[in-house]
Amino acid sequence: MSDESVPADRADGPDRAEGTPATGEVFAVEGVEKTRERRPVAAPPEYTALRVAEPPALDGRLAAPCWQRAPRSPRFVDLVSGASTALATEAAILWDDGNLYVGCWVEQPEVTATLTERDSEIWRDDDVELFIAGPDAAGDGADVDVAVGRGAYYELEVNAFNTIYEVLFAWGRSRTPFGADAPPELHADHPQAVAFDGVGYAHPGGLRTGFWGWDLPGLRTAVHVDGTLNDPSTVDRGWTVEIAVPWSSLEVLARADAVAGASSSAASASAASASAASASAASASAASASGAAASDPRFAVPPNPGDTWRIEVSRFNVAKHGADDSGGWSWSPHGVWDSHLPELFPRVRFSADEV
Repeated sequence: MSDESVPADRADGPDRAEGTPATGEVFAVEGVEKTRERRPVAAPPEYTALRVAEPPALDGRLAAPCWQRAPRSPRFVDLVSGASTALATEAAILWDDGNLYVGCWVEQPEVTATLTERDSEIWRDDDVELFIAGPDAAGDGADVDVAVGRGAYYELEVNAFNTIYEVLFAWGRSRTPFGADAPPELHADHPQAVAFDGVGYAHPGGLRTGFWGWDLPGLRTAVHVDGTLNDPSTVDRGWTVEIAVPWSSLEVLARADAVAGASSSAASASAASASAASASAASASAASASGAAASDPRFAVPPNPGDTWRIEVSRFNVAKHGADDSGGWSWSPHGVWDSHLPELFPRVRFSADEV
């Protein structure tokens, strides 16, 4: 049995896959039946992310002392039922002033991957998925049954080849959810900006716009296979994924929240009073929302010690492990076969304590 590592720069190499969604379509995952009901779930789990004094090597092995000392999540559970799973999956989160770091340990006796083009449909392979939500997209989490439907969230998928798929989602159908000064690929009239209505769940928050033409600047990923990739003659231990996300690139989530908040304030002011003063205030707020967007002041980037973000890590398997296995395993159960429920993402509190 051999060990295989995939370089951290693999994600920068492959060309974008053909067949990415085109404007006017509603993006859907083939063969998934959508529902408006989901099983009741408990409040999302909580986690404390510790600081690192020095950045990890980002080789995918998760062998650095900081990863060995980092608190790990509980073993992932079935995405739908919350039941225990046949194989172990755990995650850990670290941070410094430059980056958010995510590590994931995946037990898998036969590690496989087929897709090598960036932004291929990585969910058709065994994969690890990362979701990061702005506060408006996730809400305060006091009631997990309250639809949110504002702001934005980011999705990243990685397979054992270290091929990535990524997309940024903004709730609603605004033409400029990140402000008019955002790059063209973050405008809803861009050819790769597509309406999205979830995967297995028709979210009460309504439609989102997925921005498939946007790449998160500075993203780094690395994968290590503890075994032999795509060799059914051997028994593998599994694979590990290491991700570094620059805080500067996550300011886009705060911008979306600022736009959503300004739009909401404008609508409220307009509805509350028809007076000239109120109308003027509403107009000013609306102009701010559609023009250059400032960051949401509730959403410091990088976070301040004590701040809480909403971050989900999950795993999807090509082969199911038992009749009751949904094929999707996650840190937080969602009660339905759909990862796109930011209000159920774990609450991650950033601590000033070093690992």
